[in-house]
Amino acid sequence: TQSTWGLRAELLSRRIADEVLTLRCPRCSSAWFDHEACAALACANTDCRARFCGLCCRDCSGDDNPHDHVRNCARNPSRDVWVPAADKVAAHRALRQERLDSFFARE
Repeated sequence: TQSTWGLRAELLSRRIADEVLTLRCPRCSSAWFDHEACAALACANTDCRARFCGLCCRDCSGDDNPHDHVRNCARNPSRDVWVPAADKVAAHRALRQERLDSFFARE
């Protein structure tokens, strides 16, 4: 019925917003939002504090230096840790598109 289709569409929409469009820490999955400073980020969750790239969301904890990764990140045309806003928007758009493509390939 139409109400069943409407419910399914609503649930799918929520899953996409949660699993695909929301930027999350690569280690603990805490949501994070835009950043204004350096693109080498630290998770705000005090139980996690993972260090990761704010452009591609790669976990840079452990042996990797997050600043080195950000400078060399494929999504960073400026090659600086202070990434211009337009480049951050483009990187996040590309990341979300990849996630969306992957999501629909699984569905």
